[in-house]
Amino acid sequence: MSKPHGNKESWLAALRAEGAAFHTAIETAAAAGQLDASVPTCPDWTVRQLAFHLADVYRYVAFHVPRGEASKPERPAPEPTEGLDPLATFDSRYAEVVRVLESVDADLPAYNWAPQAKRAAFWHRRMAVETALHRWDAQVAAGPAEPVDAKLATDGINEVVDSMLPAGHRRGSDSQIDRHVPALLREKLVVVEPTARPRLLEPETRQLGHRAGIPRKHVGPVHVPVDAGDDARRRRP
Repeated sequence: MSKPHGNKESWLAALRAEGAAFHTAIETAAAAGQLDASVPTCPDWTVRQLAFHLADVYRYVAFHVPRGEASKPERPAPEPTEGLDPLATFDSRYAEVVRVLESVDADLPAYNWAPQAKRAAFWHRRMAVETALHRWDAQVAAGPAEPVDAKLATDGINEVVDSMLPAGHRRGSDSQIDRHVPALLREKLVVVEPTARPRLLEPETRQLGHRAGIPRKHVGPVHVPVDAGDDARRRRP
């Protein structure tokens, strides 16, 4: 497995910064009457739906992480969004997940869907990366987006390699990986994953880098571990 570049405090700092930037992006869209504008990088969603999606992710994480259990939780029923203000809903759920992630120890047992240690640190990184990527989505809907911080982008690429691909998250036209890896690669980052039994994804990685406008010479090979991946792929989360 790759060694994360961050830790609880750095991921919380990123979550705070990216959450504030996401708030601003949604607030700006609301002021411009663009909440129902399509999000190019999430073509099935509007800006409004993007805000509700991220709020629902926060709700789920805030629900299950404090349990201190590695077992898979029952996901709460979806919260109706009709008539709700997307910015107020985001703000409420964001404040809740930040409070929870601040309060839990990184080593607290916590479920995750990846072939990773079942501890809360997974969610410190996951929420920082998720928020950064959806902040980027929200900004893209209105125009140019600010790039993801280089260190956080490195962890985001590592997350694709050490968690998403081994867990069975595949690329495709509707894949979060396909949509968001180019955003992370804007920093011209290269991940090399040394493992005892590597699986080379170099052609796929080069294609993603090319789509992000990165010269091929800057996009190197990525190896992902296959030890836990086969079982994980059969147990799609």
